Amino acid sequence: MHINSWYNREVPEPFSMKSKPKITRLVVTGGPGGGKTESLPFIKRELEERGVIALVMPEAATLCINGGIHPMFDHVGVKRGQRAIMHLCKQMQRIWMMTAESLVTDKPVVVLFDRGLADSIAYVPDEDMYHELLNELGTNHSQVCSAEHGVVHMKTAALGTQGYTRENNDARYEDAAAACATDLKIRNAWLGTSRLLVIEPEELFATKKLKALQAILSFIGMPVPIEKEKKFLVRVRGEIPVPTQSSEIEQFYCMCSDPEGELRMRTRTFDGHSEYWQTIKSPNPDGEGRREEETSITRDTYLLAKESFRNPKLGIVRKTRTCFLIAEKYYAEMDKFESIVLNDDPTIRMLEIEYTEDAPEFEFPDWLERVADVTEDPEYKNKNLAKQALKREMLSASS
Repeated sequence: MHINSWYNREVPEPFSMKSKPKITRLVVTGGPGGGKTESLPFIKRELEERGVIALVMPEAATLCINGGIHPMFDHVGVKRGQRAIMHLCKQMQRIWMMTAESLVTDKPVVVLFDRGLADSIAYVPDEDMYHELLNELGTNHSQVCSAEHGVVHMKTAALGTQGYTRENNDARYEDAAAACATDLKIRNAWLGTSRLLVIEPEELFATKKLKALQAILSFIGMPVPIEKEKKFLVRVRGEIPVPTQSSEIEQFYCMCSDPEGELRMRTRTFDGHSEYWQTIKSPNPDGEGRREEETSITRDTYLLAKESFRNPKLGIVRKTRTCFLIAEKYYAEMDKFESIVLNDDPTIRMLEIEYTEDAPEFEFPDWLERVADVTEDPEYKNKNLAKQALKREMLSASS
């Protein structure tokens, strides 16, 4: 299968439908006592039993603290301690990714980081210090969030009923109240990432580990029976009263010679930093369902596709996406479209909510008005939204 231009010219390699070894980069994080470090050996084993190569990076903070570089020690201090942790974290991430990219294998590869750079925002006195330390590393918060394919946040046990303790980790120093506050700061820090799944505390830790595994399987694209996604049309009443992260998204479709294939290009700009992605959808060889492969591409490749290979029957969709957590549990993405007016009402937004468990009927907060559930409505699928965008482009051009 391959993508053709409108004139059947040869298509450059970046648009090839040929499958390539795929590396998925994920952060497993959470508040103190959330169980992430204890869960990772179980997750690694389960992934390997499913034919996935799993590389697990240990937590940089634990290595530093156990080695004597403790931010709470007077002779070290918060800034010096966090600088060491963040530098070590970045270098370890580089080594783990470099190794993953050098592997000679046809198997899918998953790199799991025990915490990521954005976690550090919860361990410094103010955001200015966090941004200063990131600047020393030659990066910024938007790049840190954009680098990850997804984040699994395991809530601290201090928020549940199974009990919180510092006894099982010599590097843990927070009491229960501090653990809860840290947990919330970390959750909010990762709102700018592409996908965030929150794992609730459980009576049985084995259940919590299983849900973390299921979240990771969903990121990889492997079957997960409990994952749910719902899509709503909504209106916002006043200001959004919870922490948010916003980004600008533009996406379009390229021509495809196979009527069952699909190639979508997308750019996402967050805090002035843009990333570019190519998503290929094609039938599974076994005939069941569809295969989806997402790959990071360069800006030049994106612009070339937009100029020379864009599908003329579909428009360019532009939108502002606002991400937030509802009830500290449901990860929500709300889109305000620039190229489309939903239901001929400019006040309407599209809201997507992702679940990782069999949750009860979702309850909307007072500040969010539910207009309609459009989860199963084909009119609101990405491709049909692109058709609506084309109609507006044509109307605008003719006026």
